[in-house]
Amino acid sequence: MTEEKKGNYKGIKMDQALKALKALNVSSQPEGMTIEGVKLYNFDEAAQVMGMSRRTVQNYYYANKLTGRKLGRKIYILAESIAEYLRTGKG
Repeated sequence: MTEEKKGNYKGIKMDQALKALKALNVSSQPEGMTIEGVKLYNFDEAAQVMGMSRRTVQNYYYANKLTGRKLGRKIYILAESIAEYLRTGKG
């Protein structure tokens, strides 16, 4: 795709959403961790991938807009949940 789509879709700027989706496959982005084939990001990494603040990612998680897993005392956001949220604007 040579051109980025412009405009809004469900309140999300399409060019930002496309950049964030592409970022999920770029090695310069946060590594996160993979457990049994499931990619997980902590709140800081998810915020960097999504282009928003850590607090916003936390709010989305607690509002059930993003899905995650608690490992010990830490919460990790599923990469699939990030991609789904960016595609649809919903968790």
